[in-house]
Amino acid sequence: MEQVCGGDKPYLSPDELKKKHNQVEEAAINQFRKVRKMGGRQYSQQYEEELLAQMKTYEQQYIKHNENKKPFNMKTILPTYNTPLVIGIVGGLIIVCFCTITPISVIRPVKTVKQIADVLKGITKCW
Repeated sequence: MEQVCGGDKPYLSPDELKKKHNQVEEAAINQFRKVRKMGGRQYSQQYEEELLAQMKTYEQQYIKHNENKKPFNMKTILPTYNTPLVIGIVGGLIIVCFCTITPISVIRPVKTVKQIADVLKGITKCW
């Protein structure tokens, strides 16, 4: 499975990942059953069940790992770009507010608000 969806491999759709996992699981079980073991069938049955349980655990890990590689996944995008996103939204709101306050303050003479808006508008243009 590491060769199918390991760290450097691209995102796979859940259906394709499940299909690949089933193929790998079937090949592993066939290989396990093909090798002769001491102790008989009942003794090896315990280890076969253990192998299946371990593969089920790995399947869940690979599903989670693959989900983290999904492009445009909001679970991974938001924590990564949280701060720049907030700064961009707040900055955009400030610019919009001051671009609307400046023309309104020209119509209605509120000099202090207009001056503050002009200063902050000038500061935001520097960025």
